[in-house]
Amino acid sequence: MNELKLKFDEYDLEQAQQDDILVLSDVLFWEDCYFYGDSYCLTNYEMGHSIYNCNADLVYIFPWSYLDELKQGKEITLYGHEPSDVDREILRDDLLDGWGIS
Repeated sequence: MNELKLKFDEYDLEQAQQDDILVLSDVLFWEDCYFYGDSYCLTNYEMGHSIYNCNADLVYIFPWSYLDELKQGKEITLYGHEPSDVDREILRDDLLDGWGIS
């Protein structure tokens, strides 16, 4: 299954008032997912960020506009795909940076 469903619970909604991205990162952590690489343009008007699911070995694209929907208590669904060679290179580089290896 390549779907990732995300929703903020009541506690998350309260905490999101302080730091919504930190809350999203925590929700992703419990799904064995994390952000990697940098944000990038999806369209002329929208930015996004890639998410990697460690267990499923899938990549999801998270449009930052979805954060507003999560903060309203709505559930969102992301659809994953297999990481490309470029995705794997960025994942490897992020991992090595996290370990302090250049």
